[in-house]
This record gives sequence, C-alpha cells and structure tokens, in this order.
Amino acid sequence: MPKRALFFCALLAACAVLFCACASSQSASAPPASAPQAENEAGPQPLHMLHSSNRRASKDAFTSEGKYFFQLRSDEAGGLNLLYLDYASQSAIVLCEKPNCLHNDETCTSFFPLKYGSASSCVVKNYLYLIFSGSKTENVPPTLFRLSLNGQNRTEISTLPSEFSYSNPIATDGEKLYTICNRLEINDEGIGHTFSNLISIALENGAIETLRKWNSDAYLWGAENSEMFIMVPLNSEGSSLNFNVESINAAGELKNTESFCQMSSSYFVADNKLYWYEKENASLCCRKLNSSSCEVLVQDIALAENEKAFLSFVFYPYIFLEIGDFSNNHGKFYYRVFNLEEQTNYEVRLFLFETSTDNKLIRIIDLVNDSFIVNNRENYQEVIALNEDGQAVVFETWAPVQSFISVNDLLNSVPNYHEIELPQPA
Repeated sequence: MPKRALFFCALLAACAVLFCACASSQSASAPPASAPQAENEAGPQPLHMLHSSNRRASKDAFTSEGKYFFQLRSDEAGGLNLLYLDYASQSAIVLCEKPNCLHNDETCTSFFPLKYGSASSCVVKNYLYLIFSGSKTENVPPTLFRLSLNGQNRTEISTLPSEFSYSNPIATDGEKLYTICNRLEINDEGIGHTFSNLISIALENGAIETLRKWNSDAYLWGAENSEMFIMVPLNSEGSSLNFNVESINAAGELKNTESFCQMSSSYFVADNKLYWYEKENASLCCRKLNSSSCEVLVQDIALAENEKAFLSFVFYPYIFLEIGDFSNNHGKFYYRVFNLEEQTNYEVRLFLFETSTDNKLIRIIDLVNDSFIVNNRENYQEVIALNEDGQAVVFETWAPVQSFISVNDLLNSVPNYHEIELPQPA
C-alpha cells in the first residue's frame, strides 16, 4: 500500500467514529497547557516509541490521561478540527478556548485547512507535535507544528521534503524525533519501488538530518535505550516472510542485525517484540527484536478440525488469537484471548454483526487502564476523507463506532459498551 495511503487510512479510522455518540454522565476535561512531570525531564532520554508499531494503527498522540485526534468537517468550510479524548469521562472536546467559536476557519486554534493534508501526532515533554502530509496540488509541503498540550500556541518549526511520505511510527529521545520516510518510484513498466530514509528532527529548531538509507520499504518497529529497531524486508517465499531487524543508534550507526527467516505472516509487533502464531505446532511465540532467542508463550492450542487460527492483536498481557471455523465455506469467527500473566485464556464472542452463516468480530483498538477501546458496531453512511494529495473525497462506507468496554466484560463476552461521546460539528 502506498505510504501516503496509510495516512488516509489512519484519518479515515479517526473520522469514521465521529457520527454516533451516546450521552455521557460527565464532561471531558481539556488537557493542561503543560505537564508538570515534564519539567524534570531535561536532557536526552532513552529512546522510546511514541506510537504503536502496528501498521494498521493510527499515529495519534497520547498521554496517560487521554489522546489527540482529528475530526474531518463535513460542511462547506472543510478542514480538520483537533480534538482530545479524555479517558476519565470517555468523551472528547474540540481544543479551542474561543467563546462561541464555530471551529470552521483559522481564527480557531483547533482548525487546520485541508491543504495541510492528513496528520500524525505525538507528545514529547510539554508539547504536542503534528506532522502533516502536505498537498502537491496546493503546493503545500509536509509540515511539522508544535503546540501546547491544550492546543494553543501553534508554531511551525519545520517543513519536510515533499518527495517523501511520513506514515511510519515515531520514536524520540526527548530532544529529537526519529522516523522513517519513504519515497515511491514508478518505472517505465509501471512497477513501483520504495526507498527509505531514517531521519531525525531537532525539536528545538526543526533541523532535519538523514541518518541512514535503505533501498527497500524499511519500517520503524521499535526503540529502546540507545537503539532503534528497523525492519528491512528480504525476498520472501510463499506465505512465509524473510526480513532483517537492524539495530541503529541515534547517530545512524548499525549496531546489530538479527535475521528472521521463514516467519509466519500471522504476526504482531508490540513493545519491542515480535509475536507470531506457529501453525505447525499450534503455539504462540515471541522474540525480542534485537535477539536471536525465541520464547514459546503458549503451546498445543487446541483447534477443531475445520478451524484455523490467526494472530490479531497483542496488548500485553493479552494476546488475541482469531479463530475461524470454515466448515460451512463462509467462516464464523471468535477470539481466543490469552492472559500471559495469569496463564488463563478466554473464548470471546463479541461481534460487529452475526448471521447464520458468518460474522464479523469487534476490532480491538487499544488497552487503556482497565478498559479496551474497540470498534463495536458499524454505520452505513457517507464519509468525507482525504486522498493522498490532501483533497476531500466523498464515498459511502460502513463506518466503525468506537467504544470503551471493561477488560472483564470483554473477556466474558458481555456487550456492555460505552460509546465515545464526540462533539458534533458546529
């Protein structure tokens, strides 16, 4: 999938939940302008990830109290509004302090015009950072903004090379952002090839440095202590995968390479580890990205004759194995959820829909304290989203609705959802 299209998918996932909300018993609280704990974080910190390593996950900023995301306006004003989801109230607010504001032009601090394109975001110390994809049609380059945590004091700190896309996760050491940018070239035969650069962006002045280059579709999978872990794909055979994971320090130097050969395509990367389902012996395994040692987490998982298993999600200590029964040639699914700390497992049957012949499981978005955020139902509706060039397009789709559900209710298949309350466009 083209890298700019990943921005589109992340934005669509955020926008699709905007049209259904239930009443909340408490209102959302705006984040403070700064975080008190950040005052003690002077100087470089150990490298760590600011986003999930999952390619399908949105690249949204978050703190322990909430997360930031964008709402795409459906009125003639167009543009994006910056919102904040407060975990405590399980509802969201527009990040604007202007009384009676309509949030529909650039006099509003939450509003960003469509020409900026789609965005990823992250929080480092006392600031929120936004990387917009830009628009070739509007001649707007990819741009990095810095804001206070309450959405105020917007400052442009850097423009980025427009020939690259910026859909990788981001790591930081507290003084710089580190990410991989990708460039797609199409030859005369119409065949595309991806080139990748590891770059750093200084948070003080926006200075950009290219640290390392790959002649392939490299991806930032993790970061820990003094190193980042970059997945570099190799030639694969059939359904198995071959790739290296290179350990790169903040200066771009190669410190170690681990080979991953004949790997299952049913894998998930989380917390600097690769998890996968081993079909041959029906087991769940994991391996640290900078290690050659493999650990078997669960073995001899019992499956019925017509069942097949796929690793779907890892939110430690929970691993979600999706089990499909294909005896009726359609496929009915359920989750087998393993709690690695308690060595227990649960059969979870919670669905977006279910018929006599097939079903569709709820999708797990995140684990927040003692609750999961999930897509628990879908609405058929018209959705406005951005294409890869930052232009608004309208299409009909089944749009997921996001909700909180307690860990206990999910593990016991109790559909006790609290749909996230979102402000409606003014």
